[in-house]
Amino acid sequence: MSSDDGDIWCSDSEDNSKLEESLETRKLREVHKKRGYVDGISSAKEENLQAGFDATFSIGSKLGLRVGNLVGRFQVLKTLYGDADSDLVEDARLVENELRINKVLASRHFNEDLDHLASLEELVGKWESRLTVYENKY
Repeated sequence: MSSDDGDIWCSDSEDNSKLEESLETRKLREVHKKRGYVDGISSAKEENLQAGFDATFSIGSKLGLRVGNLVGRFQVLKTLYGDADSDLVEDARLVENELRINKVLASRHFNEDLDHLASLEELVGKWESRLTVYENKY
């Protein structure tokens, strides 16, 4: 065995079966190393995902309740008074469109720490104000 193949424990007189075993062992070690790396990354992602969920669930649920309440109340008013109020019908359509989940949770409404920005408060506040006008009217 030559000195350039990197195995300092083998002598020139050793059998090739020892070299083959060594190659298989290295290959197996490499497979386990990669598997351990992948398992470590997966585990870290799961732990961080759960921590992120736990930290923001209450914020998201409050926002969802607020938006759902708005859309639902507009729908009730539209059902009761929509035949006589075309502005109400149009606003009910707009509130459904503007407060869709993909629009409310758009990245433009959150900073890098996932705190919601004033733009989201303005959007929801705008529709809460309009709802108050209609509820006072009827």
